[in-house]
Amino acid sequence: RLRISPPRPDFALRVVPSRINARARQFVPFTVFALRKDGFSGEIALSLKGIPGDFSLFGGMLPAGREKVRVTLLVPPVLPDERISLGVEGHAVIAGQEVVRTAVPADDMMQAFAYKHLGPAEDLEVDFRDWQKPPVSKAPATHTPRPPYRSPIAILGDQPVKIPAGGTVELRVTIPAREGEIQVELSDPPEGITIDSVSRFDEGAAISLRADAEKAKPGLKGNLIANASQQRTLTDKRSGKTREYRAVLGTLPAIPFK
Repeated sequence: RLRISPPRPDFALRVVPSRINARARQFVPFTVFALRKDGFSGEIALSLKGIPGDFSLFGGMLPAGREKVRVTLLVPPVLPDERISLGVEGHAVIAGQEVVRTAVPADDMMQAFAYKHLGPAEDLEVDFRDWQKPPVSKAPATHTPRPPYRSPIAILGDQPVKIPAGGTVELRVTIPAREGEIQVELSDPPEGITIDSVSRFDEGAAISLRADAEKAKPGLKGNLIANASQQRTLTDKRSGKTREYRAVLGTLPAIPFK
């Protein structure tokens, strides 16, 4: 079909994947794609829609000009009995008017080992069946609402984190962990953004983020997704033998950066 008209700037959203396996008190990453139309390049604010309980979205801003952003969903301690449907909305200002679009669940699919497509799905499901859940509260409907759940893993300091081109910046994160070093790894970071070093302080980890001046150009914005772990030693009580293993501490909340 051919349409001849003045430009009609607009956008549509896709959320990938269409099914999220979640665990209580954890951050779960997922990706939001923007399908920009007729020259619209503005920023899009993301929010949850119609989701029950104390779920929270972190990193909910798709920067101007970007086609996708990875965000994290914080799962509360008390989970529903069954899977739920997650809704995500995008808010933007176009020609002075607020425009709201609901994201369509999708899956990143490959065809003929070369072409990628975002295949729409019927629903965006958050599934808890694979995890052991604490019991759902039976408090009466008139009980005092609980404050929003706050994870013990948290980003300290101002956000977005400003990384100097060709330099480093220290980011502090609270991470409950035993004594010993904490390892932090970035998951699919933008080209040129790396972790220079990780050191321990009383409440968590100090992460040194580096921006390569040749690869990460000034003005680049987005979210960083990072996973924390810790090397530990397990001793067999019978034999006295020890073995090393990596304990997963969890995914950090999405880290907005510039």
